[in-house]
Amino acid sequence: FSGYEDIVRDVEGLIANNRLPHALMLTGIEGIGKSTFAFQLARRLLPGPSAARLISAGAHPDLLYVGRVLDEKKG
Repeated sequence: FSGYEDIVRDVEGLIANNRLPHALMLTGIEGIGKSTFAFQLARRLLPGPSAARLISAGAHPDLLYVGRVLDEKKG
């Protein structure tokens, strides 16, 4: 997360102090690593040896990914 060290440090502090909020809103221009950060955070927070595999497969029962789908007809 080159360039986002402050944000990562802030979130690490929240985790260390048991103050992580129930939701985080990650915003910014396309391609800056928002999804990468979110999925790495999920891998860290969700327990279990198979969590990373389930997250990668989009099958973890405690993770919901919400995104927009491009409508090919409407663009």
